[in-house]
Amino acid sequence: MIKFAIPFILALNTSAIALATELSNEDGKAYDLKVTEGSTTTNTTINGNSTRMTICSGKCTIELVGGASVDATDAATIKIKGGKFEVKK
Repeated sequence: MIKFAIPFILALNTSAIALATELSNEDGKAYDLKVTEGSTTTNTTINGNSTRMTICSGKCTIELVGGASVDATDAATIKIKGGKFEVKK
């Protein structure tokens, strides 16, 4: 029984990690963000030249307050560069 449970548990952990979205800010200034997951919107900030390892997971949208927004669903990495988003799936 344990032989079968361990691979299943590892698979669940791996899939949860794979859904997390990393956000890197390559600009020298901080940005205010709105992160929407389902019906929940969170206001947060990302400092200049920094990375947030898990900005959201699953289906979500990230918005630069007063600027662009991006659908982060299934995105592994999103970069802010020149005030715009670049998505890598």
